[in-house]
Amino acid sequence: MHSKSAMFQIYFLKKYLGIKHKIDKFKIDIKSFIIKKLIKNTFLFKSKTKNFDLKFTFDHELQFAYFHKSKDFDLLSNLEVLKYN
Repeated sequence: MHSKSAMFQIYFLKKYLGIKHKIDKFKIDIKSFIIKKLIKNTFLFKSKTKNFDLKFTFDHELQFAYFHKSKDFDLLSNLEVLKYN
């Protein structure tokens, strides 16, 4: 059986780790929010090729330079290039 101080230490650690997890999740949520805003507010980039135009929702050079291999920004690695008329 644990003593009162040991039980308090276990309780405190569980409480602390729970709060730390919430703070870490909050930081990731803020990063995701900023990235979504960047994607939403970025300019449209047109590239004329032989038969069609491409519309990029994000400047792909910036995407690969800063966010390509970051685990927090997996959303950016899945951006699609859309065809339009």
